[in-house]
Amino acid sequence: MNSINSINSINNMNNNIAVPPHISKIGVYTCHSFVVNALAAYYYKLYTLFILLLLLYITSFLHWKNMKKDGIIRNVDIITSIATIIKITKYDSYHFESKRWIWLITISLSVFTFIINNMLFYNQVLKFSDKIIEYPEKVQHTIFSLVYTNPNTNEREKAYYRSVIIHCISIHFIPSIACIYAAITGIKNY
Repeated sequence: MNSINSINSINNMNNNIAVPPHISKIGVYTCHSFVVNALAAYYYKLYTLFILLLLLYITSFLHWKNMKKDGIIRNVDIITSIATIIKITKYDSYHFESKRWIWLITISLSVFTFIINNMLFYNQVLKFSDKIIEYPEKVQHTIFSLVYTNPNTNEREKAYYRSVIIHCISIHFIPSIACIYAAITGIKNY
């Protein structure tokens, strides 16, 4: 119940908070995986990718440190993420030679997961702008349902955790690991 009270006080302070800081800190920790990829890009002399990955790390760190529904940092993080994915997919993944398929499958699954996760987050958290909805009958909330969760409830807390954990695994960790693996095993002559 303590975390529910902290969500209540956070929501009262700032209605633009997308995810409470005690949950979004998971994203702060996992965005460090981009630094590892940046170092690998530097090692393999992919300097533009190195710079993009450092920018992605900085924007992701700032975004997850104070995660808002709207804002310049959020928008710059989205643009940097898309630019990095396009750069790797369109140009740099050709250096992976026989392991390029690993990157292509991984990023395809990650984008699909991202879309589904955002649809769930919208329906569970954002749909009614933090209004309390009185349901005429008992509604069964599950972490993967499309049912709106009322603010300051355990269901809302679970929706936050589900969204953040799935995002961090499917967007931060898995693509980072796939990219590093494909680079290490596929890039030759360095």
